Amino acid sequence: MPGRYSAFPHTGDVGLEIRADSPGELFATAGRALTEQMARPVPGPEMVRERLELDADGWEDLFVHWLNTLLLRSELAQAWWTGFEIEALSPVRLVAAISGPRRGPQHERMREVKAVSFHDLKLELAPGGCMARVVIDL
Repeated sequence: MPGRYSAFPHTGDVGLEIRADSPGELFATAGRALTEQMARPVPGPEMVRERLELDADGWEDLFVHWLNTLLLRSELAQAWWTGFEIEALSPVRLVAAISGPRRGPQHERMREVKAVSFHDLKLELAPGGCMARVVIDL
C-alpha cells in the first residue's frame, strides 16, 4: 500500500500526519504531502530532476532536513517535486532522486510554505508501520 497522509490545523500553521509501511516510503510520502500543501502540480513536458545526498544527526534531524531541502530546491529549481526515489536511507544519511514539472501557470498554487519545524515533531519507524507528525510553517 502506498503511503498516505492527512493535514490538520495547527495554530496558524498546518500539520501533517504521514503513514507508510517503511521508512523510505514515509520519507517519499512526506515529500509528496509537502508539495501538495503548496500546489496541485500537473505533469508537463519540462521535467526537472535532481539528486540529493543529505547527512544528519539522527532520524528526526534527517526528516526535517529532507523536507526543508525539498522546499529550498523547489524554489531554486522553480519546480514542484512529484517523484521521489529513496536510494539509500539510514538514521544519518539519505540519498534520493527527485523530479517534477517546472513551475508554471498551469499549476494551481495553494499556499506558501516557509519552513518545516521540529515543533511537535513525532517520528515512529517500525517495520510495517511508520508514522510522522510534523508542523509546516506558513
